[in-house]
Amino acid sequence: MSRRQMSPRYYCDRENQAYSDRLGDFALLCNEASDGKVIRRLNDMFAHIFVDEVQDLAGFDIDVLELLLRSPIAMSLVGDIRQSTYRTSYATKNKKFCGRGFILKAEAWKKAGLCEVTYMAQSRAMAESG
Repeated sequence: MSRRQMSPRYYCDRENQAYSDRLGDFALLCNEASDGKVIRRLNDMFAHIFVDEVQDLAGFDIDVLELLLRSPIAMSLVGDIRQSTYRTSYATKNKKFCGRGFILKAEAWKKAGLCEVTYMAQSRAMAESG
């Protein structure tokens, strides 16, 4: 662990507001420092976690997602790479997996037996009736 990562100022500003692009890094650090207690706590709280807009995950957030996929918690991930308009982080970590590149990560997870991947050619979006 670097000196920088041990400093609270690396993760929070002067008002103790967390830098959103460093939350994934912080979660991984906490899980490692606690010998897996973060994931065990989530497992105690949730039987299933749903993640929407998964194509917008970036940086260490992708590593957090992989950690969750390796846990006993059931996961459902949904995304549309054609609609990647936002990123949860601008860190260089996992940069190639942002947006359309997320398919590469999903396929690697599939190959590792961490998930199944289903592609849909048509939208299932629901319209409000009025």
